[in-house]
Amino acid sequence: MAKCKVRLFGRPSIVWDNHTLVVPHKLCALLALLVTAPNRQISRKEAIASLWGSANQQKANANFRQFLVRVKKAEAK
Repeated sequence: MAKCKVRLFGRPSIVWDNHTLVVPHKLCALLALLVTAPNRQISRKEAIASLWGSANQQKANANFRQFLVRVKKAEAK
């Protein structure tokens, strides 16, 4: 299994096997939400509510899907 480093100071990023994923602020907030809730599943609905609050639900769902696509692409590298 590859080692992974999460950089939170400066521009947030995740580094593994000579790959770097620059993390947008909302994605950084999502990672913080997941890290602070170990051993607990967080639903998509809860994650979206934490990140976008009462903003346009359709846009929030689309943004969340884009986050997932970006993470999956980075993981595939």
